Amino acid sequence: MKKKLLITMCLSVSTLIFLLSAPSYAGIKDGVTNDLAKIGVMVDMTGPTSNVGVLMALAYRNLVSDINDRGGIHGRKISLIIEDNRYSIPLHISAFKKLVFKDSVFAIMGPVSVGGSRVLFKDIQKNQIPTLPWTPDDSLKVPYKRYVLPVNGFYDTEVGVIFDYIVNTLKPKNLKLAFLTFDVESGMRMKELVKKWADVFGITDIDYEVIPMAVIDVTSQVLTMQRARATHLFIHHVAPGVSATLKDMKRFGFVVPTFGSSAACTEDIMRIAGEATKSFIGATSYSSWHEDYPGMKRARNISMKYNPNAKASYPNRSYLYGWVLAEVLFEGMTKAGKDLDREKLVDALETMRNFDTKGLSSPITYTPTMHYGMTMVKLVKTDPPNQRFIPVTDWKSEPSTK
Repeated sequence: MKKKLLITMCLSVSTLIFLLSAPSYAGIKDGVTNDLAKIGVMVDMTGPTSNVGVLMALAYRNLVSDINDRGGIHGRKISLIIEDNRYSIPLHISAFKKLVFKDSVFAIMGPVSVGGSRVLFKDIQKNQIPTLPWTPDDSLKVPYKRYVLPVNGFYDTEVGVIFDYIVNTLKPKNLKLAFLTFDVESGMRMKELVKKWADVFGITDIDYEVIPMAVIDVTSQVLTMQRARATHLFIHHVAPGVSATLKDMKRFGFVVPTFGSSAACTEDIMRIAGEATKSFIGATSYSSWHEDYPGMKRARNISMKYNPNAKASYPNRSYLYGWVLAEVLFEGMTKAGKDLDREKLVDALETMRNFDTKGLSSPITYTPTMHYGMTMVKLVKTDPPNQRFIPVTDWKSEPSTK
């Protein structure tokens, strides 16, 4: 009897401690109140892709500051809760659980990772959390997932447009392609896409090379590509890996036309590698900071108002990844109306047809059966002295495979 009483008392005390220590969400439904909406952010702030994540988070903060100073969205201020996932799949899972079950967020911006996004699909759908990832992987759009709304172009389109440009615009004789990527899930996916588009365009001579995520020296891979007499290089990596590769290529006198995915197409490659980037062309779904579009002027004005000390960071395209993603979420919240909940947000986003970001990006479309977001990219080339990209093409859709 005494033992049962002791157990009952322990359970009661444990329950009381939990209730006292747990955060109170009285009055919160779906992460919103009459005057607040809590938005979760999953991004790499300290890991191997932090050159992208830190700038995306900066864009979120600046845009939210502007929205809140103007009274919020239908009177609701925005509260950002940022979780650093360090590009680690286990940390993606723990960050998601914290944001959903502890912080009770309304929606999530992120992840920015193929592996991180894929591992969370089931939980996103089960918990019905509107999630806007920046992940250019086809698994986000096919099959349709109601609560997953990617805000980016896709690797499949990037590879197709790049190969079409090499084969049909440059028209090289005796094309021999080298493909260089990193040893993570997006790298494996890109290798599949390179093989797919190589078959479409009849490219049969390809040298495949892999470099680590945290790369320092690329000598071995560069010498291998040089010995293979590669005439063109396609690289899928983030800025440090791209820069190390281009610098080693220049050091060994191996200078060939080099093309990069959106992950590689950020202005910091020119800051790091300088003139070694002069033969680089990248694929992107975004315009450049210096371009004179209405949306870009607005982004520049707001950014400089709230954080003028970050002026040197803003020209990096990674900043615009975050800016456009947040613009889409907040446009959806505006369209959803004052009586806001998660289902109404998704419904509102699914009415977007060629949403015009005023020049910041290619148009964005969602429907009740299709969450492709952006479907076009353009090619841009480096201008190392000015550390900016110059457009080579207009917006282009994925080439036909017929």
